[in-house]
Amino acid sequence: MAVFYMPFLIAFIIALMVEPVVKWFSKKTNIQRKPSAILVLIIVFGIIVGLLAWGIVSLIDEGANLLKMLNDSVRRWLPDI
Repeated sequence: MAVFYMPFLIAFIIALMVEPVVKWFSKKTNIQRKPSAILVLIIVFGIIVGLLAWGIVSLIDEGANLLKMLNDSVRRWLPDI
């Protein structure tokens, strides 16, 4: 049952975090609230996707480095293989 409520909880937390930014953006740019909210959400989701992509690329790169170092260590300890 908790899995059912998780998307609503995540949406609520995102709404709470984005609300002050939407108010500030709509006040500073004199754009209505709905377009301001859409723009801010696009920016926030773009940042989240960018951070996830950067993290995945870094994780893959570090995994490749780890495998290379492990291979070098095994060859150093077991030169007959």
